[in-house]
Amino acid sequence: MDEQDVTQVMPVAEAAPQPAEGEPPASKSSVPRRWFAVAVIAVLLLAAGVGFYLGTRGEDEPAVEEETEVAEAETVMVPDLRGMTLERATADAEAAGLVIGATATAVVEESVTPAGTVLSQDPLPGAEVEPGASIALVIAEAPAADAGTTSDGSSSGDGGGTATQPPPAPSAPEIADLSQMTVKPKIIDIGAIVLQQQWTTLLEHQDSALEWMSPGITLGAGDKRVLFTADGTQGYPLAVWSWGPGDTDWKMRSFAVSAPGSSPYETVLDVPAGTHTFMVKSSSTAVLWTLTVQEKK
Repeated sequence: MDEQDVTQVMPVAEAAPQPAEGEPPASKSSVPRRWFAVAVIAVLLLAAGVGFYLGTRGEDEPAVEEETEVAEAETVMVPDLRGMTLERATADAEAAGLVIGATATAVVEESVTPAGTVLSQDPLPGAEVEPGASIALVIAEAPAADAGTTSDGSSSGDGGGTATQPPPAPSAPEIADLSQMTVKPKIIDIGAIVLQQQWTTLLEHQDSALEWMSPGITLGAGDKRVLFTADGTQGYPLAVWSWGPGDTDWKMRSFAVSAPGSSPYETVLDVPAGTHTFMVKSSSTAVLWTLTVQEKK
């Protein structure tokens, strides 16, 4: 085989494109830098989003607590001020967010209740009222000294006049005794329906005794009423009598017959202003009765 000259042709590499005149050469690290910048921006946006979320969440939580506090403070419970001095009752009322409103006095023997003691209140203990509401009180007052009586208890006058002590108690009530009661016609008072607070409780007592007599309470010249309930075994009569200025004997003011779950029986009082004593008599100790005497403010 004839030898021939073998000439190897080497491939010639294509020349890399040259940058145009005035254009800076491309940097090999430009692409990684772009991705780095994008990653930094994404991290900053994520951090800003988390911070905004936490900040918004922190502001919402106190608002819920404030709404809860406002809802809880809509009403307050009336404390029991009975048996306290006026100073102590005022402090307890203010501590509960309430104030002492109108006050009235009732004459009570010192041996029964010391002067200056709260006898009753309106609204009653446990009632729910708005903050800042007022509580009306009835305060015990000592009897005035009788100018016609000497230190040994004898009278220095010439006698006569109304007796200073109630007469003997009437007998236990019977159904026939209802005829003794004089009922004063009651005028429909729309104001009493709309404004219940215009009635002030001067006397309130609950018992199951056969006979109970109240201390003397002072009634004004305005409208007065008795609320009387006889709750318990059905069919037993109960009655309320009063004795006051100008009276020579007890006068029947209210009469009820016991029945389970009975509601208060209201009687309009037609009595003069002054100190009055009330008596409740029942024909049975099985009946729980409640006596309330109120006066319009």
